[in-house]
Amino acid sequence: MPVFYSNPEFHTKRPYISSASHIKDWQTSCNKTPYPAQLFGSKIPASGFVGKTLLKGKICMRTSLIGRTISFNLSAVLFVLAVMGMARVLPAQSKGAAKGDIRGSGPVTAACDRECLRGFMTQYLNALVANNPVALPLASNVRFTENTVVAKLSESELWKAALTIRPYRQDILDVRDGVAGTHVILEEGGKPVMLLVRLKVVDRKISEIETQIARNRQEGAIFQPDLLTTPTLTMNLVVPAAERNSRGEMIKATVLYPTGLKVGSFVTVDAPFAVDAYRLENGQRMAGKGCVFKPPSCEDIKNQKVLAHPAITYRVAAVDEELSITWLRMNFGPRGSAEKGPVN
Repeated sequence: MPVFYSNPEFHTKRPYISSASHIKDWQTSCNKTPYPAQLFGSKIPASGFVGKTLLKGKICMRTSLIGRTISFNLSAVLFVLAVMGMARVLPAQSKGAAKGDIRGSGPVTAACDRECLRGFMTQYLNALVANNPVALPLASNVRFTENTVVAKLSESELWKAALTIRPYRQDILDVRDGVAGTHVILEEGGKPVMLLVRLKVVDRKISEIETQIARNRQEGAIFQPDLLTTPTLTMNLVVPAAERNSRGEMIKATVLYPTGLKVGSFVTVDAPFAVDAYRLENGQRMAGKGCVFKPPSCEDIKNQKVLAHPAITYRVAAVDEELSITWLRMNFGPRGSAEKGPVN
């Protein structure tokens, strides 16, 4: 199920995730301009998380699909369709590679730069709306999945539907790994559809296509795509090269989110959320100031009670180093695997 999250915090001496910070000194609150933060997430067995880091060591935004890390603090999560997530991370105190950097240790390649990758995604979406998969530059061994099921493009009902694309589109571009990702809202028969797409591009051919779709509350639980109108400024601010966290640092901060979910406590794992961090799920604020899920206990995202998900697994789907975004694909495990009990 798709979910949107956002979370901000103040600058501290250690990395944290925050939804807003000042690009010059990185010491302002997550909630202040120029960095509003939003993230999205999902609660079904397969879900995504995105984190963006803006302030050193804090997480401001958190979404099942997209998040931004600001100086090592998780501040916002943007958009998650049951399987993926993002986080944004901004400046760091150290530039060395973090231990456990599961991606990005290889050489950077420029075979397909940011605009090249963005072009592949645009081409994919245009072909989808035209119901014309033949128009795509596919590798001979291309692998396509829809809601985690391996299939052929010609077998997908979405590729046969009458679709239009709404203005909301958040791209995640990983030049090092040749990955283009997006969260986009479509219309199918006049009704909104939340779509997540990850493309792997090799030698200017699409070799992998991962998609996640949610059309209604049964598939997305909290399903309010009409609240997603345009991408946020925060998620699309380019972090100055000298102020960026390393790829490893961004990943290290972001994975503390699923690590906290696994044990049922962000305090136990010391997830670096900013003090004013917040979470949006499919457009609805579920944690942070102004939250609607059992306030006021939901206002403190780090101390908010969460159920343990011992079966949760995750992998890094992409790292957008220019935007300081880390994208995770998470699987919460079989239904019923989470602990039982009240939350918040």
